[in-house]
Amino acid sequence: FFQMGAATARPVAPGFIGSTMILSNLTTRLAIVQEKSQEMNPLLPPDIQKFLAANIRRSLRELENLLNQVEAELELNQISPTEQSVAKIFRKLNPEDNLITADAAKTGLAKSPDEIITVVSDYFNVPATELLGSSRKQDIVFPRQICWFLCKEILKLGYESIGESFGKNHTTIMHGIKKMQNMKRKDSATARHIHALKRELGVR
Repeated sequence: FFQMGAATARPVAPGFIGSTMILSNLTTRLAIVQEKSQEMNPLLPPDIQKFLAANIRRSLRELENLLNQVEAELELNQISPTEQSVAKIFRKLNPEDNLITADAAKTGLAKSPDEIITVVSDYFNVPATELLGSSRKQDIVFPRQICWFLCKEILKLGYESIGESFGKNHTTIMHGIKKMQNMKRKDSATARHIHALKRELGVR
């Protein structure tokens, strides 16, 4: 296994994973899943490897925990896991998380704020530069705050990280996301927009 630093990778002692490391890089996650898969019998299919890599975004501890449970299922049933069976395990461990489908993982959707901005920009027919700007017009503020909400929901980014992407402070981001959470619960149109955008971003 490898831990990814700011610029280079360094080897980790066999059998050891730095459990507190944050897994922000999809390539790193996929490499770890592929390496771990080599130890399983039967091997995890490529689409399941991509599904796992796309959906574990917190830490190596979470990744190893899920892989261990998938491996236990393999040993028990002696059949290759499906996306549905892995999703079931994932939801037991992280019931509040959204899942990115294997198809979305293949196309690289929902992996960065830039990609969320692009999808939201197309959906609302608002220039991406406006979503990143400071206009206070409601027809700009609304999709901009949805971008923040989706960055939090799908990418699991913190308020400060989202703020860095949009040129805002974390308090502004937190307020906007909480506003979207409330609107999603109370306003059916907002809920439909968010649901449709999640589908476009490959989230179930």
